Amino acid sequence: MNYPPADCDYLVTYLSDGHEEDGERFHDEFALGEWVKEKERTGELDRECDGLLFRIYCVTKDVRVPIALQHPRLVRGRLEKPSAPRAR
Repeated sequence: MNYPPADCDYLVTYLSDGHEEDGERFHDEFALGEWVKEKERTGELDRECDGLLFRIYCVTKDVRVPIALQHPRLVRGRLEKPSAPRAR
């Protein structure tokens, strides 16, 4: 498992024909969590197959680290509400 930086944005990239295309970018795990829950609700996402359709990266100015949808930080983002918006 990768250990991404604590203060990062999340970038979803879509996989198609062996290529990766940038998609949505989220400012924290809570915003990403809401996106995941909405995609599941509409049937557009099955968490068991996430690696086949898209990848998630934790991105900062200097790094782009892959992160699994099952990573504790992303699970927390789906289960909890944020306490306060992250300062930019």
